[in-house]
Amino acid sequence: MSIGLSRRERASLRRIVPLLGVDWRRFALACVLGAAGLGASVALGATSAWLIARASQMPPVLHLNTAVVAVRFFGISKALLRYLERLASHHVALSGMSRLRTAIYSGLAARDGAAVWSLRRGDLLERVGTDVDAIGDMVVKSLLPFALAAIIAVTTSAGIALIDPASGLVLFVCLVISGVIAPLLVMRSARLSEAARRLARTEVSATSMRILDHADELSIDGRLHQAFDDLDRDEDVLARATNRAAWPAGWAGAVDVAALMCALIAATWFGIVGVGGHDVSHVALAVLALTPLATFEATAQLGPAAIALIRAAEAAERIGDLLDRGDDVVVERIHVDEAAPRLEARDLAVGWPGGPTLLSGITLSLEPGRALGIVGPSGIGKTTLLYTLAGMIPPHAGTLTLGGHDVWRLERARAAASISLTTEDAHIFDTSVIENLRVARGDLTQTDALAVIEQAGLGTWVNGLARGLDEPVTAGARTISGGERRRLLLGRALASPAPLMLVDEPGEHLDPELADSLIADLLVPAHSGERGVIVVTHRLSGLGAADEILVVGPTSHGARIIARGAHADLARTHAAYADALAQESL
Repeated sequence: MSIGLSRRERASLRRIVPLLGVDWRRFALACVLGAAGLGASVALGATSAWLIARASQMPPVLHLNTAVVAVRFFGISKALLRYLERLASHHVALSGMSRLRTAIYSGLAARDGAAVWSLRRGDLLERVGTDVDAIGDMVVKSLLPFALAAIIAVTTSAGIALIDPASGLVLFVCLVISGVIAPLLVMRSARLSEAARRLARTEVSATSMRILDHADELSIDGRLHQAFDDLDRDEDVLARATNRAAWPAGWAGAVDVAALMCALIAATWFGIVGVGGHDVSHVALAVLALTPLATFEATAQLGPAAIALIRAAEAAERIGDLLDRGDDVVVERIHVDEAAPRLEARDLAVGWPGGPTLLSGITLSLEPGRALGIVGPSGIGKTTLLYTLAGMIPPHAGTLTLGGHDVWRLERARAAASISLTTEDAHIFDTSVIENLRVARGDLTQTDALAVIEQAGLGTWVNGLARGLDEPVTAGARTISGGERRRLLLGRALASPAPLMLVDEPGEHLDPELADSLIADLLVPAHSGERGVIVVTHRLSGLGAADEILVVGPTSHGARIIARGAHADLARTHAAYADALAQESL
């Protein structure tokens, strides 16, 4: 498998392939079934050749009955065994892909966010999508064909050698040329085209994600047509790279045909010589001449198998690079009181890793029964602050603790058990209403889901659906209104067992009355003592029930908290807050 691969590629495959968790017993079963299927194909060709030659001698029909039955048997078993081999091999590959993706997600979760923040979404999608598929495909399209070709080459050559040793030797040599040299040439010539194809595919993914995520903004700015032109250009580059990648496969086919012709001519020649010397019968001559036609079916797939191996090796490098990004987070395996946790920040400074500090001097505390609002201009760092409070990114300075323990050093599962974060662009999945709620809590029952839906203000909406909680919603929530989408996300946040809830811009893109109503509903769980809530918003009118509001803004020392207090106090004492509140009422 390592022929034609660089040392780094071999090392990457040795590292990543074990993450597939391949069931080698099932893989061996696939090899047995595949070899039996190819063996049936070879036996079909050999038996058919014998039957045709023997029938030409006009023996009694009963002498041919066994061969006739054998032809039928091998013809049927060939298709059946191929089907069973596909079932076994694809089960190995698909289950391995699932395990590999799980291992990647687990690996990324155990490292800091730098592993993905520097990647475009299209590039990340390419690595956990197409690259993982390439590793899984290697099992079916590379490892298995090479194993089957080796088995068939040895067994068929040995069988032919029993009839004529010289023909068996030539057949084996030609199979080696077709099965080793041709794939090696393909691997060497495919590298450049495959590298270009991978880069082009990444650009297509990145451009597509940009259009899907920002179609409205691009349309308003008049840049949507340019984005589609960029996508067309990227697809043209991908098509040209794909065409270049097809050339090596064509050369592999040519070498395979040339080796087949050499084996066929040599077998015929040695067979004729053997017949002349009375060492080979006339019927055996037909077997010698026609059997190679079926035998080379095993090596015909090795050209594409070599290309699949190259793709898998490059994919393994990219996945390894993804897993190597960022640093391991040293976690504290401690117990946090999930019933009444206390989140405290003192002189906290936040910003993206490797970037500038956006907000500093943040001091706050959150516990069940307390509601906080954070307001300020766009781009000042409010969302970054929420990511930091949730333990998703490390603080630049200051302290942030949960139950007295550093949030950033907590195990991800323990932090998530106490703190839930609902981002502005949180995704609505292409599944039912209840399954969208179960994203936050997998064991959510129908009864609990209905209670959460009522709490989120969607009871009437769900009752009006034909299938209730089992009604499917389209990916991206295109089939529900903006308010319903936001309240469904609120329901997901409420479904989470985490007692501390962080919500980013819940009223964005909604009409003012709906936004204020939604924000007010978010603060209800805090006043009931069930949750601690932090809401980041631009809307001030809905924050009347908040215990404290933090106003962040620019200062001579950078962005900081410039005012804090209850809603009514800020409306009376802070001019900028009062002006913004007055603007909302116009």
